[in-house]
Formats: sequence, C-alpha cells, structure tokens
Amino acid sequence: MQPTQPFPLSSPPVRWLVWVLLLAAVQQLSAQGTITVTYPNGGEELMIGTETQVTWTASGITGEVEVEYTVDGAQWRSIGKTNAAQGSIEWKIPNKESAIVRVRVSERKGSASDQSDGTFAIIPDPLDATIMIAPNGGEQWTEGETRTIQWQVPPDAVEALIELSTNNGATWQTIATQPATPATYSWAIPHLSDFPMAACLMRVSVAQEPDHVDVSDAPFTISPKQQNPPPPAGSITVRFPNGGERFAADTSVVVTWQATNVAGKAVLEYSANGGGQWSGIGSVDAATGAFLWRVPNNSGSQYLVRVMNEGRTVGDTSDAQFSVVTTPITPPDTTITTRVLTPNGGETWREGEVQQIAWQTPKEATEVVVDISTDGGNTWTQIARQTAATGAFQWRVPRLADSTISVARIKVSVASQPDLADQSNGSFTILPKPPVNPTLGVELADGVIVGGIFPNPASQAITVRWKGTALLLATIRIAAIDGTEVMAVPAQPQLADVAEQSIAVGSLPNGIYICEIHSGGQPRRMMFTVAR
Repeated sequence: MQPTQPFPLSSPPVRWLVWVLLLAAVQQLSAQGTITVTYPNGGEELMIGTETQVTWTASGITGEVEVEYTVDGAQWRSIGKTNAAQGSIEWKIPNKESAIVRVRVSERKGSASDQSDGTFAIIPDPLDATIMIAPNGGEQWTEGETRTIQWQVPPDAVEALIELSTNNGATWQTIATQPATPATYSWAIPHLSDFPMAACLMRVSVAQEPDHVDVSDAPFTISPKQQNPPPPAGSITVRFPNGGERFAADTSVVVTWQATNVAGKAVLEYSANGGGQWSGIGSVDAATGAFLWRVPNNSGSQYLVRVMNEGRTVGDTSDAQFSVVTTPITPPDTTITTRVLTPNGGETWREGEVQQIAWQTPKEATEVVVDISTDGGNTWTQIARQTAATGAFQWRVPRLADSTISVARIKVSVASQPDLADQSNGSFTILPKPPVNPTLGVELADGVIVGGIFPNPASQAITVRWKGTALLLATIRIAAIDGTEVMAVPAQPQLADVAEQSIAVGSLPNGIYICEIHSGGQPRRMMFTVAR
C-alpha cells in the first residue's frame, strides 16, 4: 500500500482554499476603518474657560467614538462620547495650563484611533492671569529706598503673596501678604547685603492658590547704601504756593513740593504772620509731593507755607508771602486760580504706573474735566471728571502708544465754565512698558498678531491695529468687562500686512471694555477704557 500524498499547491482544492483565506483577510482589514484627528492637531493655543470643537474624519466606522485629552502625555481624561460620523464634539477648555496637550479620538468597539500630530497649549485668560508688573527686570534699587511693587491677579483673588529671591530663584523669602487689590505695595528696602545683588527676582502668587504665580521676567539689582561718601542729605523745595498768590478763604488748595532723597513723611505747616507763628496743616509721604489744604477763614497778606521732613533737618518755605481774602474774588482772579499743578512739565511717567494729577480751582467750581494731549496740545482726550474740591486724583497711566511720547500735557477745566482752564506749563514724557518680547503682541494660531488700541482711554472712537496675512478675514468683537457682547464689527478688507480700523464707541457708557479679534483660530483679547 502506497503512503498518502498531500495535495500539490497547484491542485484545484488548494487554490480554492487560498483564495477564501485572502478574501477573509481583506474583509477584516476593510472592516477596521480609520480615524484622523483634524483639530486641534498641534501648535494651537486654547484659552482656559473657552469652548472649541474637537474635529476628526472617520472612514468605515459606524459606531461611537470616545474623545479624550492629556495635559502631561501620560494620563488621559474624557471629553465625551459621540457617533463617529458626527465628526466633532464641543470641548470646554479645562483649567489645566500646559504646553504639551494632545487630544485622542478612539473607536469604542474597535481598534481605530488617532491623536493630535503635535502638542498644543492651554493658556490662561489674560483677564485671569497673575502678572508681576514691577519690578520686572533691569531696575536698579537701593537699600533704604521705598519702592512700589505692582502686580495683577485674577478678579476673584483675595490675598497676594509677595516674595523676593536674591539668587535668581533658588530660594525665596516673604516680603508681604497683601490684599489682592489695590495691586500695589510700598516696600521700604531693608539691608540685605554689603554688596550689590544683581540676581534679584520678585514673585507674586495668589495666597492659597500657588499655581496662580508669576515671576519678574528678568533679574533686577538691589544695592547697599553708599557708606563712603555718605548719602546725600536730601532736599525739599516748595513749588506752590510760592509767593504772590491770592486765595479765597475757606477754599481748598493743593500744596506741592519736590522732595529729593527724603524718606518717610513730610510735615506741612502755615504761618499767617510772615513766619512769626506756625500752625499744622498735616503730614504725608514725602515722595507724594502734594497735599490738599483747606485755606483758613481769615484774611491776611502775610501767609507762608513750609514743608519739612519728620526730623526737621530738611525743609523749605514759600519764597514770598501770599494772600487770603474773605471777600469774593473777582472773575479775573478766579481765572488765574485754575491751575494744573502736576504734571507741570519735565516729569517722566511710565505706562502702568499710578501717578497723581493735581490742580487748583476757584471756590465756586464743583466739578473739573481732566484731558490729556499726546501731541503737544493740538488735540485733547478726556480721561476723567472729578469733584473740584479734591484737588487731585490717582491716575493709572494706560497704554497710549508703542513708543515714547515726549510732548504729553494735562489740561484741567471747570466743567460748567470750560474757559476757566489751565494746562501743563511744559511737556512731560510717557514711556511704554518694556516689551516682554520683541514681537508685536501675541501671535494667533492662524498667524494674526494683535497690535493695540489707540487712543486708550478713548471718548468717541478707537483705532484697532493688527498684523497678519493680507486679505485674511476677521471679526472685531467688543464686550463689557463681564463678557457681555455690546458690539460686533466685520473687519474691513485687509490689503496690507498691517491693518488698522476705526470703530465708533461714542454710544458706549464710560467703563472698561474688552476687544477681541476673531480670525478662524482662538480670539485674542485687548482692553480699553471709554472715558468722557
């Protein structure tokens, strides 16, 4: 009996079996299907709290998919589940700031899956950002000085923790725990070292929320007091009233002075008899340079004021006597008593600083209008309406231009009598903030760069500036500070890389507003103020 021989490969039964197996394999592969993530797919910046659409394409899949995200490349969190053919799902961006985020879409009852080709970022809302404003790098501070530390924290923050590092961030020491607003702290710099420290950093964080934190962009320097030669003795110079003025009794006048190298309080006094006797006016930080004084209800022509430091080792007195009258002042005299006291020429202010604008007005004035000019007095923009008797208000210098303004002036006029006005005797300078980086604004995923809003504050119209690819369609959205939209404006055709568009805001009430530019990607926000 011959042994059984296997079928040769060329025999019909074997060929039939091979074709059946190949067909089954092809059907199995085609049944798997494919998924491709299309957005976000790498390089985008998505703002915390905003909503976006995760999108994908699915081929050969009819069931559900699960959509997930990761902020650390290891742990995946669910966004939601939906039918594969839907091709998108709404995602509210979580409060998880990260630069290595990806999304993943996976077939629930299958093996098809895809994730973002590259990482993208989740960034904080600029309005909710924690920002160290000053010192922010490059400052030269000295032991014994009183310097202002400034910051920004989210609107719901209660306390801010201020810390100092003298070794470029290796270790930190607490400077103060302060109420989050007002966002400033006057720091009397203590003795820290016998040698200059050029690796100082300041850090601000929301107390009990250490992830809300920011550090100076670059180191600043704190130097010890100069021991040899000794520090300057300091000086005080009375600016106003300085002789020859005539005031109505029982009205308010702002006494102003210039203090140099004078720490601590300034003590103010007046004399009604040419310096024979002195009475107290009050005291205030010497660096303030201004104090509101209620003129006595006694007439006389031998009035003087003097300003001294607390130790009474440095001081100055009016160069000449001035008068106080109890009878009504005639209109010509009333006109000359409307004066801008500060800024009055030669000052240098910087965007973001809080500076005092001070004035003198007639007794009858109830309200004043404060205007600013950035072109030497050719045009004016209102920045405030204030009660006249206060004589001063604290103004946070806004962003007015990308470059230095060297011909700025302030004008104060009586609201009910605009001809009773005065402006700075000379120009002063406003410096922009040092840029965080050399680019103009912040680049969007689609290439649009936010440039700025001018003027800011504005009364009737603003100019919005942006930069990007010519003919790129955009929409400009104006919202109140609580996010409620008040205006949406289609952008005019952008014929060049840099675009500007004027928008009328005269119908908006006074207040702070948000301007967003939308152009297919995530919107970018800028803030501006309407003030009349």
